[in-house]
Amino acid sequence: DMRWNSTCNLSCNYCGPADSSKWAALKKMPINNNTRNYYLEVCEFIENNNQHVKEVALVGGEPLLLPENERLLDAIPTDTVITVITNLSNNLETNKVFQKLAQRPRVGWSMSFENIGPKFEYVRYGANWELQLHNLDLVQSLIRDRGHWGGIHAVYNLYNATNLVEFKNFAQQRGLSIKWQPLGTPPALDTKNYGQEIAVMAATEIQRMFDTCNIDDEERVLFGTALAHYQSVVDTKPEKLAELKRFVGEIEQYHPDQQGKFHELWPEISSLL
Repeated sequence: DMRWNSTCNLSCNYCGPADSSKWAALKKMPINNNTRNYYLEVCEFIENNNQHVKEVALVGGEPLLLPENERLLDAIPTDTVITVITNLSNNLETNKVFQKLAQRPRVGWSMSFENIGPKFEYVRYGANWELQLHNLDLVQSLIRDRGHWGGIHAVYNLYNATNLVEFKNFAQQRGLSIKWQPLGTPPALDTKNYGQEIAVMAATEIQRMFDTCNIDDEERVLFGTALAHYQSVVDTKPEKLAELKRFVGEIEQYHPDQQGKFHELWPEISSLL
């Protein structure tokens, strides 16, 4: 599991300075972009024991932006499985790490995003949707022609709780599976923290997804559990809505060109604030 530092090109709305150098720069905090001091030792250890290396996970920050991974990939045997968790939001045509991965036969891609279009650009701040689509084409060509594999790695949270069907349809049209994980932090984006108003909207969207989309077993368990929770919510939590309003204001303060965009993109939620 290779995590050299927190270098990243995005300041995603549910991330923070500990995991993103972009967020650290925006918040004027120390940036953790110094390579771990054992980097060369790890590369040498792999080279000296490469017959035992079965799988290596490239994680970040953003692993495709870490030049350390160029040297690492030279040390890893060709038949080793490489898995990559990537935001896929930089120019892959000129990316040296991507070019090395493209030449390997056993690579698994976890492409990390959970919204499309303007909502994608709002949540994954610094990314461009058209570039994302182009990069998806490039990875899917590797899946088709080079024997690579992979899918979308998505975080279930307030930003997609009311548009799951839209995202599922996008993935299915692309022939991509989705591996979901529930959100833990920040609390303002965890739908379980809210009262009946948001619970009803989230439950309605899950039921709509169950009724109209192809759902796998893992999705049925995760979203079925969420649905049962929402259906049990009977109270309102105005203090949590006030916290959400403050959270949105802070995000748009750091991303000033997105001022007012939450209201435009999620009017059903914004109307509660």
